[in-house]
Amino acid sequence: MLRMSLHQRPWALFDPKNKDHRAYFNSFLKTRSWRDCPVQWIIGDDSQDIVHYISKVLVTHYATAEFDAKKKKVVRKPKVALKSLSRKPVNAQ
Repeated sequence: MLRMSLHQRPWALFDPKNKDHRAYFNSFLKTRSWRDCPVQWIIGDDSQDIVHYISKVLVTHYATAEFDAKKKKVVRKPKVALKSLSRKPVNAQ
């Protein structure tokens, strides 16, 4: 039993902010296999399987990033009439 546990992949909770975790999930979506994934995933809620859990976490992460982001203040230009500058032509001599 000890020998088997030494060769297992480490456990990890999926973090949508971690670029490596997203890359592992993308690899799974392409190959439909976790064989290239260096970690074993922990299901963090009452989801039935890890794919469902990761999908929920990613949707929540991207929806929060898009809709709960701080609104940028719009800087408006003042409505002041610009004075036309009269420029004298420069004589090229």
